[in-house]
Amino acid sequence: MLRRSFVALLAALPFVVSSARAQDATVTGTIERVDTAQNAIVIRAASGERTGRLSPQTLITIDGFPGDVRDLRPGQQVSAQFALTRGGATRSDVVRIDVRTRR
Repeated sequence: MLRRSFVALLAALPFVVSSARAQDATVTGTIERVDTAQNAIVIRAASGERTGRLSPQTLITIDGFPGDVRDLRPGQQVSAQFALTRGGATRSDVVRIDVRTRR
């Protein structure tokens, strides 16, 4: 019985790992604008401008330390993770923003 449970767990593992990776899409670029009234951020990436919605659940870090939307400034280099739909399409909700001010 324990062996069957272990085998079932191993069979499900690739699905769990791939599902975790497929939950967000990362955009790297420079902050163009931050609109705190609309809870939005515009990032200029190599592929063009990308607008994202911020929420109280959006995790913001500045050089690895906890940050706040008030810390975001135009010109900062960022990596932003956008949520995906179950079908794999990118949503406008920003899950996480990592700002790098140091090289």
